[in-house]
Amino acid sequence: MNPANPDIGQPEKKALGAEPPKASEVNRKNKTAKSTLPRLRPNSKKSQLLRHFVGGGTSTTHEAYIIFKVTALHSVVSELDKLHGITCERKTVSIKDADGRVSHVCRYWLTKGTPSWCRAVELLGGDRKASGGGA
Repeated sequence: MNPANPDIGQPEKKALGAEPPKASEVNRKNKTAKSTLPRLRPNSKKSQLLRHFVGGGTSTTHEAYIIFKVTALHSVVSELDKLHGITCERKTVSIKDADGRVSHVCRYWLTKGTPSWCRAVELLGGDRKASGGGA
């Protein structure tokens, strides 16, 4: 320590709020942003499932695996909500598996005319077949 100038040799003190945001803080903010992509990839599992929901279909985890080969339906539904603002309605139902055991799973769907349904139609590119419209 220098007696003439006590600040020499000391680390600089920074004012509160003067530091730039850390990478983790920036990433956290970006994760909440909605997607600005115009549409999903045409034949992706997400777009096929979304087209099914927009057309009035419902699905559980077991059904989604059989029909769409989606192994984690809850994750796809969560991504649709977080990335695209499409919130699927859900209800817990009891189903029997092949062995006769009862499993409690969620059934997901979109109700026609809701904001999430409209956003899904928009995300699919306004596809009239997807929305249950005419030819």
